[in-house]
Amino acid sequence: MRPTRLVAPLLGCLVTLLAATTAAQSPTVRDTAAVERRLAAAKGADRIALLIALAELRSEQAAAVMTLTQEALALLAAHPSPAQEVVARAARSFALQATGDYATALEEAQRADRLAREAQDDTLMARASYQVGLVEWRRANYSAATAAAARARALLEPRGNSTLLAQTLSLVGAIHYLQAEYNAALTGYLGALQVSQAMGDEMSAARWHNNIGLVYLELGRKNEALAALQRAHDIHERLGPKSSLTNTLNNIGLTLIELERPREALSYLERSLANDRAADNPHGQAKSLSNIGYVYEKLKEPERAVSFHRQALALRERIGDKDGLVRTRGALAEIEMQRGNPQAAIPLFEQSIALALEINSRRDASDQLRLLSSAHLAVGDTARAFLAYRRFHELQATLSDSATRGRIAELETRYQARERERDL
Repeated sequence: MRPTRLVAPLLGCLVTLLAATTAAQSPTVRDTAAVERRLAAAKGADRIALLIALAELRSEQAAAVMTLTQEALALLAAHPSPAQEVVARAARSFALQATGDYATALEEAQRADRLAREAQDDTLMARASYQVGLVEWRRANYSAATAAAARARALLEPRGNSTLLAQTLSLVGAIHYLQAEYNAALTGYLGALQVSQAMGDEMSAARWHNNIGLVYLELGRKNEALAALQRAHDIHERLGPKSSLTNTLNNIGLTLIELERPREALSYLERSLANDRAADNPHGQAKSLSNIGYVYEKLKEPERAVSFHRQALALRERIGDKDGLVRTRGALAEIEMQRGNPQAAIPLFEQSIALALEINSRRDASDQLRLLSSAHLAVGDTARAFLAYRRFHELQATLSDSATRGRIAELETRYQARERERDL
């Protein structure tokens, strides 16, 4: 069973309403203090833009964003501004999905989308479509996420490079990634990196290095994966934001697991878990807990591994993290197999495979069908073992798409050459 990946299509991508804090700049203590001083002196409708700007600066603090946008929306009820309401609701949606409340996050994103369409503003429509796509991606509703990302991309590309275009391209990559379409995922991430580097947006470029590293890991290119993730880590340690650093710490940890260096991995994963707990991020906590479970599997400590996987499972059931549920149930089933208890593993595999197929996570479904076949064989049920293996073989064939590999060769060659130069 694969460790749990962290893919970061975005962070903090609200439409800014104050020239002092453009999207390409990293929020600083000075920026935040300046907006807070202006907000303290503002009255009535003058507070709205400042509240939204402060929400952008505090985008990693979900509770603060909820409080700020609640006041902004209350003021907007008395002083209507469709453009500002779109931004406030998109901000609110972003905070809600960060806490795992995907249903309410989708409602807010869809309200923003309706308002943006009524306003007939391309930038606002792109922003709202992007947010809808993000939440649908979190919900593993990949067809809806793809459609929303395509709408945003069509509106943004004619306008040239922008932070939101880079984030949209990365979201496209993330959607493909979770469906095991790695060539398409790499194309999206490399496109996002190209846009961010052209804009001089080093912080966003670090996020895309992170995601490129994950694709390399899936393709079995582990040392290249670690190098890309280390580039992301070095930038985030220097510039932030903390949530992106946490993401990359987790991913370096799981790469070290796959490089058979589990004790090194543990320090990265424990730091990631501590950061996610401090930020009250259940999605991130579940991933860190799950990956720590994998460390203890590698260290031949199955009881400790099960403890961490079960903590991850409880969080994922609470927030409805379907992709995570697939992997954690599969991990628990594998441990049952290792303990010589295939009868207990079979229902876990079956639940996990059904959910994987529901969300089109073909790689996970394929991996677990092969293991399910072994479990049936271990209990003497050769007929079911054969059926599971045949399904595994049929699904494996769909994952071998050599025709698309050449499409990304030029982009990838440029990436490798450019980053070697930077490293030197």
